[in-house]
Amino acid sequence: MDAHETNLANKSTPPRPDEALLPELIKRAAGYGMEAFAKSTALPASANKIVVITGGSIVDVEKGVAMPNGVIILQNGLITK
Repeated sequence: MDAHETNLANKSTPPRPDEALLPELIKRAAGYGMEAFAKSTALPASANKIVVITGGSIVDVEKGVAMPNGVIILQNGLITK
């Protein structure tokens, strides 16, 4: 790199006016992406049932306790018991 190129490399260019909009663009793109993802993974109406899972070991990660032969009840896609 010659002296002229070094001089040019050391000069900072002023920020472009549209660079200030970048955080808002990223925020909106993330929001739109999450909305599209949520719509694509929505449960069908038939999934709004009660599902019972039995015979497995349930681990309570908060208490550090394992429960063998546990029962999990899912209602409308949420754990109820």
